[in-house]
Parts: sequence; C-alpha cells; structure tokens
Amino acid sequence: MPEVMGHALPAAEILMGRLFETIRRLVADGRYAVGQHASERLDERDILEWQVVSGLEDGELLAEMPDAVPHPKVEVSELLPDGTEVKAVWSHLRRSPPKRRGEARDSALLRRGFAVQIEGKRIKRTRLVRTERFVVAIEVEMVIPLDDPSEPCYEAETVQFLKDVEEHAERGDLDWLRRHGKVYEAVDVA
Repeated sequence: MPEVMGHALPAAEILMGRLFETIRRLVADGRYAVGQHASERLDERDILEWQVVSGLEDGELLAEMPDAVPHPKVEVSELLPDGTEVKAVWSHLRRSPPKRRGEARDSALLRRGFAVQIEGKRIKRTRLVRTERFVVAIEVEMVIPLDDPSEPCYEAETVQFLKDVEEHAERGDLDWLRRHGKVYEAVDVA
C-alpha cells in the first residue's frame, strides 16, 4: 500500500479528490456552466450562481462519483460569502473535440480575457436580480450545449454579469442598472 504522510492508505483513497480538483481548476479558469435546473433551485433559496461558484474554492469534498451517469460528479460542502453553508453538486461535462482547426479551447486564452463560449443554440431569458432595495430585470443569454442539450445553461461570463448587477444594485447605482435592465424599487408602506 502506498503511504502518504506516514499513514497507509488504500489506492482508492489516494485517487479520491482527483475529479474534485479537476472541477475546481476548471471553475477557477472560468470553464463552467450553470444549468437551468440548478439556477432555479438556487433562486428558490435567494442564492445567486456566483455565490456557489465562489464557495467552491474552499469547499470540502463530501463525495466523489466518477462513474455517475450521465456525467461524473462531486458533492461539496461550501460556505457562501454570507457564511451560509450549502451542499453543491458539480458535474464534469467532457467537451467534444473542436470542430474547426484553431478553435479556442485552452485556459490560457481565458487568463488573457478571451471568453471561450460553449457551442450550442443561444436563447434569451429575463432574469431577476433581487436585493433588499431593488429588483432588476435583465435580459441574459443561455446556451443549450451541443455536448449536452438536456437543459439551457448560463456560461461563466453571464454568472459574472449577474454578480456585477447585484453589486451595482447593492450600491444603488441606478444609472448603471437602468442601462442594463428594468429597475424596480421597494417602497415603504405606511
């Protein structure tokens, strides 16, 4: 049996976490998508997608299922920025090879600020971002991936945009918000 830090571990335990580290690396590189189903469950709990994305970095692996169907997945205990603990399920969707020579697929392009888009049909959706003072209705794009057309997804760029909208709403930046969507303000009822 191989040893790690003086403790004998079964081979299966040494491999445990490999899928988790792969998923963490891809998310850190902005190579992720959030499915509509997950987005709806988060919305029911007043959680924006970016909060779960940010919690993954320091998340604790609960279970790893490399043989899960239709995609390998991990369950992770995460702390959201506000301290709320959640359990998140992350799947690893393997992408098919590029269809055209030279098509961008590597993370180095992401680090230089070029977003790698998921191939698929693009659809528009109105998304509500709620804060204590405002509700902002914005039009965003979802993609139905060619590699997994089971549901539309938000790409990393859209998740970041949702975070930006929330931050501008928290600051009360009405000019910015109005340029990007419809703004509804809460009123006090006497």
